[in-house]
Amino acid sequence: MARPLSHRASNQTTPGPAPTLREVVRAIAKLGGFLGRKSDGEPGVKVIWRGLQMYRSVFDTYQFLM
Repeated sequence: MARPLSHRASNQTTPGPAPTLREVVRAIAKLGGFLGRKSDGEPGVKVIWRGLQMYRSVFDTYQFLM
């Protein structure tokens, strides 16, 4: 027998705090090859663009496989 929706929702935990914009940009930049070392500074436009392209490629592949 299926459980009511309210019961399923009550068992779920709330997600943690949302990442900051800086954390998201750095995560995307890491996909583009940014190393994130202490002396590297902030990621540039090229590495962020490469990261977005990589993310899009992974996303498209995932969509194709599903």
